[in-house]
Amino acid sequence: MKEQGFSQWLNKTDNNKENVTGKIEFLASDLDEAIKDTCAVCLTTEWDEFLSIDFDKLRAKMKAERATIYDMRCFLQQEKMVSSFDRVFQLGIGWLKNGPEN
Repeated sequence: MKEQGFSQWLNKTDNNKENVTGKIEFLASDLDEAIKDTCAVCLTTEWDEFLSIDFDKLRAKMKAERATIYDMRCFLQQEKMVSSFDRVFQLGIGWLKNGPEN
């Protein structure tokens, strides 16, 4: 059984790889596959590919009633994230919408 924890953007690769702990990790071949049925997205890179994300489409593919996005490089447009997601966090700024206390 695959463990689907944090999914990340990767170029096409083998879907199952063993990590150093011997656990099987799930690697996605594209962004759509990586976020399908997730409840949170954590972006930890500032690659140009992520600047053109359609947040409404991204949110629609997620399964959670309260989907969360974490921008760990503080480079995405706040207004777009806030209008698409239920909970929004930017590193260095904090919760922009519905933090853990809500």
